[in-house]
Amino acid sequence: MHISTTTAALISFTLLKLASAGCYSGGQSWPSDHAGTVSAIQAAASDYEKKSPLSKGEHHYTTEVGGVCLHFVLDNISGQDRSIGATEATDGFTKEYRGCDYGGDSSYTNWRYVLDPNTKTGDTC
Repeated sequence: MHISTTTAALISFTLLKLASAGCYSGGQSWPSDHAGTVSAIQAAASDYEKKSPLSKGEHHYTTEVGGVCLHFVLDNISGQDRSIGATEATDGFTKEYRGCDYGGDSSYTNWRYVLDPNTKTGDTC
């Protein structure tokens, strides 16, 4: 079987779109402090691990990095209480950070990861 160059290009483009389907298209961009953002992701992941097992539904974590509020949501979509390790949570949130300029929302098997940067307003984050 021979696949044309056009067909191969269309398949590649479709797969690329599917991989980035969870990215937000606009809004607040990430803080300029890359190391601070990575540390915040690791802190959120550690917090979720400590609170495990997590019930079905959304679990929130918010922190501020360089004047930008980072809102984390870890949604247990498995249907039962489930534990998550810091490594797994870090990996899920890192995909929303590194692959998306304005945050993102993606689901993988048992978990939905949402990471959303927003402008800090006043004393609240």
